[in-house]
Amino acid sequence: MTPEEMQAEMDRLQASGVFAGTQASQAQSSVNNMNAQMQGLQSSGAFKGAPPPPAKPPPGLLSRMGTGINNFRQDPEKMARLTMGLNSMRLNPDQGIAASAAQTIQTAQEDKRLDKRANATIKTLQTAAKSGDALAKATLEAIQANPSEYLAYFNAYAKEKIKGRSAIKQMSGEQLNAMPGGGAYDPAAMYNVTEDSSGTKISKIGGGGTTVNNNAASGMAPGLKKLDEAYAVEHLEWTRGGGADMSANVAQINTVLQRLEDGEELTGPLTGMINNLGLLGIVNPDAENAKEMVQEVVQRNLKTILGAQFAQKEGEQLISRAYNPTLSPELNARRLRKLYQQMEIARQQREAMAAYFNKNYTLRGYEGPQPNISDFYTALSAFGVGEIKNGYKYLGGDSQKESSWEKVGN
Repeated sequence: MTPEEMQAEMDRLQASGVFAGTQASQAQSSVNNMNAQMQGLQSSGAFKGAPPPPAKPPPGLLSRMGTGINNFRQDPEKMARLTMGLNSMRLNPDQGIAASAAQTIQTAQEDKRLDKRANATIKTLQTAAKSGDALAKATLEAIQANPSEYLAYFNAYAKEKIKGRSAIKQMSGEQLNAMPGGGAYDPAAMYNVTEDSSGTKISKIGGGGTTVNNNAASGMAPGLKKLDEAYAVEHLEWTRGGGADMSANVAQINTVLQRLEDGEELTGPLTGMINNLGLLGIVNPDAENAKEMVQEVVQRNLKTILGAQFAQKEGEQLISRAYNPTLSPELNARRLRKLYQQMEIARQQREAMAAYFNKNYTLRGYEGPQPNISDFYTALSAFGVGEIKNGYKYLGGDSQKESSWEKVGN
């Protein structure tokens, strides 16, 4: 009610005889005081326009469950897994249902991989187009007009970009002979290997007083040769995008880590119980997505970092120690932080190895630290290296293995 409306109501009451004598004087005085206060508030800007609407309450459990159920039903892979789970509870599970669900899961996973590949392709082209690459811009337009042919368009773009370019490296005859189709080169000689769009050309170098100094020359011990051959495969995967992919994956883990450190209830006793029942994707989709992101990224990164050392079972063990849906967000944040830091250390170690190999064409003489699965177990262990527990000293590695402990004293 405005001051004018209050005064009009007061005049009406006085005229009707509701207030008389002292009562009227007191009532008028109260109205005057209220009018003065209202005018003061108005002049100070306290009332400007309509009052703000009340804050929208956060969605309740039933609302979140409704959203989760809808998202769950729209995901063919999750529906297929639910079907397999329910079918397995029958006294006589239907093998046809199980096979159909397994095929649906496989197809859904392949579709997701294709989607990720397509997104990465588009991102590459967009970055190139922003930098002024006219061909990248034209390729993007072609993909937008015919999305199903994105891979053919991108391959054509890549071939056009490398046309006329060549890469030259030096290799010993012994190295060339060890390659498929080799065996016709002088093991003691060095060769230029030129690769371009027309193919690979190999020409002998040296002679005429020319001395070629290369650590990868013939005469390398068989063990070192095997080491280089094994590492060369991992090196190629790393330099062709594995290293860059890992950096992006680590950033995803950091996103989950920050949410946990902010106290978001992505984990906890109730969340763990719901997860064990297989209903986390329905009741709390955010928690399910966070869990799946950590699992996927850790498995992929460990494989990229460790190469031949990696075993999926060990990857699962590390994930369970770093991220347990039943534990509190605070405890999971501390564990995930340790894993995150160890992954960054391992990435730097791999970069150092790659730089050395690029310069010397061999790992011979490399003395820097190399990523090891034991380092990850050590980082996630509840014990510090050298800590003594029940007469045994922790040496590092998997604390659940006897080989990681050493008896002290008699």
